[in-house]
Amino acid sequence: PKDRSAYTKYINSETLPILKTLYKELAKLQSFKVENIHEVINNIAISLNVKLSKVAMPLRVALTGNTESPAIDITTQLIGKKRTLARLGRILIEA
Repeated sequence: PKDRSAYTKYINSETLPILKTLYKELAKLQSFKVENIHEVINNIAISLNVKLSKVAMPLRVALTGNTESPAIDITTQLIGKKRTLARLGRILIEA
């Protein structure tokens, strides 16, 4: 990761189940568009009863290695489904 402190803060035992759920739900998407990605992120936050940032920040750090990026749904679409799932998968295996 580019930012080791961000990784330590956002990739941990509390966020790994969130990242695992993100992986499963994003993998199901037939159309990897911003609206669909946003809906997945939002629905996970709602179902877990957590703020959107509790889902978005671990995803951002997992995908970019950093705490700053354009909107995470846009960033995720730009990275693409294949690379998004590969990066999440790597995080889930390493952690």
